[in-house]
Amino acid sequence: MKKINLKTWQEKLFNLVVYGDVCLYLGSSIGSNAELLASVYRYNKLNKFKKDKKKFDKEIIAGSKNSLTFLIYTPFLKSKIFSREIEIYLKKYNLKLEYIKSPKQLKEKLEKLTLFKN
Repeated sequence: MKKINLKTWQEKLFNLVVYGDVCLYLGSSIGSNAELLASVYRYNKLNKFKKDKKKFDKEIIAGSKNSLTFLIYTPFLKSKIFSREIEIYLKKYNLKLEYIKSPKQLKEKLEKLTLFKN
């Protein structure tokens, strides 16, 4: 795992998902939805420059090898799913959505990711 230092709140907001292949979504709030949608917008804009993505930042890897995947932890969502509008927006950019229904399922999924393997 590599630590990336983003200096400002705006950098974090717009770059939340571009430095990895998986984003864990733990709950829905105005702030978390703003971060999610702003970063997906940035991801989409950067992917329009696929050949030159590294010009912007050499650390950007989202979508390079695998589709960007959102793990949505449903116990923290009242509706248990994203709103239809958000789901359509994410799928429009070929982003994968995986709904996680329990702590056990989340642990199993995270253990499968190479990032968390020893």
